[in-house]
Amino acid sequence: MELLLLSLRHVILHGPEQLSDDELLRRAISRVDEPERTVRRLKQERDAAAARTAAYGELEAAYRKACAAHRRMRRAALTLGLVAAGLFVLLVVSVLVAWRLLT
Repeated sequence: MELLLLSLRHVILHGPEQLSDDELLRRAISRVDEPERTVRRLKQERDAAAARTAAYGELEAAYRKACAAHRRMRRAALTLGLVAAGLFVLLVVSVLVAWRLLT
């Protein structure tokens, strides 16, 4: 009998965990804070996505403005080229008429 009691004193039972009140409170607060942290994280992601979208809109507006300016410059260069070609033709015709009149 004595041998049996000695061996029972050293047996470790793995039963339900006995938690202190502080530990229970800490775990409860952690469970409550987890959804709040998730909500905060999702709101931050939403705000970051909105900022990226706004930046994309600004970039798109700048790109459209640059394309319109490029079209205007191209049209102006084409017009200037045509005017220069017309003046050159006028100069050549004037020189030929003057040469014809002088000879």
